[in-house]
Amino acid sequence: MFLLVLTEDAREDVREAYNYYEGISPGLGEDFLLILEQYYRTLQENPFLYGYTDTSKTTRDVAILRFPYVIIFEVHNSTVIIYTVHNTYKQIKP
Repeated sequence: MFLLVLTEDAREDVREAYNYYEGISPGLGEDFLLILEQYYRTLQENPFLYGYTDTSKTTRDVAILRFPYVIIFEVHNSTVIIYTVHNTYKQIKP
C-alpha cells in the first residue's frame, strides 16, 4: 500500500470543486468527494496502472470519469504525491 500525500494546491483544487458542485446541486459535491476517494484508494493500491503525462516519465495522470477532472501525481518510492486535481476546462497554472 502506497502512502498518499496531497499538496496544498491539490487540496485547494478539491475544495473549489466541492464548493462549485454543492452550489450547483446540494449533494453533488459529496458525490465528487466519494468518487475522488475511490480514485485515491486505487492510487494507494497500484499507482502504476496509470500512464505518464510527459516524456521524462515523472508525472502520471488519471481522468475522473464522471467529472471533468484529472489527478496529476508522481510516485516516489512508496509515496504517491498528488500535485493537482485539475479541472480540464481550466488552463493549468504555471
